[in-house]
Amino acid sequence: MRNPILYNESYSKLSAEENILLDKSLEYIKSFVENSPKISNVNYATRDAHAKTYAYIDSIFKPSQDPLVQSIFTKDKYNAIVRVSHAHIKIISTDKQLPLYGNSFKIILDNQKEINLPLVNFPVFVTNSVSNFLKIFNEVNQLFTNSLIQKPNHLVEIISNLIPVGFETMNKDFIKSINQWRKMYSYFIFSRNYHSIGAYKIGNYMMKIKAVPQLFHPEFDEGKTINETIQNYLKKYSLKFKLFYQLSYDEDDQPINNLLKIWKNSPDIEFGTFEFNNVIAETLEMENLSFNPFDNIDELLPVGKIQQLRQKIYETSINARKNINNQSKF
Repeated sequence: MRNPILYNESYSKLSAEENILLDKSLEYIKSFVENSPKISNVNYATRDAHAKTYAYIDSIFKPSQDPLVQSIFTKDKYNAIVRVSHAHIKIISTDKQLPLYGNSFKIILDNQKEINLPLVNFPVFVTNSVSNFLKIFNEVNQLFTNSLIQKPNHLVEIISNLIPVGFETMNKDFIKSINQWRKMYSYFIFSRNYHSIGAYKIGNYMMKIKAVPQLFHPEFDEGKTINETIQNYLKKYSLKFKLFYQLSYDEDDQPINNLLKIWKNSPDIEFGTFEFNNVIAETLEMENLSFNPFDNIDELLPVGKIQQLRQKIYETSINARKNINNQSKF
């Protein structure tokens, strides 16, 4: 019987250069969030990614009987909230965008503790290079916040940094994922699988997690907007997402810091089920909700270098948003 790899904090350690780039990123993120009401033409500060909310959904989470899962969850079911979103950093009025979606799952535990699992409808990431990712991220943020005369320079820098990323994505798993995504281009938002961007702890081990729709009914009333379609669907049909996890047993088949590779030779193990109920009205309180996975209990914290970037990014974005939104009228 194989033994899973034990968690080690070295998987998440950034270099000195990467930390310097990250510190710069935090300045640009704060500036972007402070300018986001103007950028997105709304009266509140938005997130710096996945800015557009399609719906907040009241849900129930039921953990599986798997021993590792049972070591974390002591109850049969938990209240939960799901945020359905689009990946763009700017809120676009039309829903006719590339189908790059997010399903962020929040499990509410006792004693004001929670578990956040932000998942996306693409199984791999675009780069393993922390520095390339941060350079692109910084230029994109500045593209939206700086003056018109500076925008061409930022576009040139974005393209320049995308070139090595383009070479990285020329691999079997990324191409396979793109082809699958293209086949599902016009599929409804709830008919897709959702994946963790990187790895998470599960107890003393490390995992990746995905959500797979169950009981999905292919015939439904399509509304004028995705939000309306979601409401129509949930009024008429039941919807569940079953979560599965894979353990990391070796770095070749289940690498923690190679996010361009689909994990193989590790079976899907049931983590639990989310039962979707009603759409929750969008309020400033809901918009201020954080789905920061670094707020998780210790047994389910994110792992990996790209994941580590997100800790300070989440914190900076959340603090900037709340400072503005606490003074706003939704």
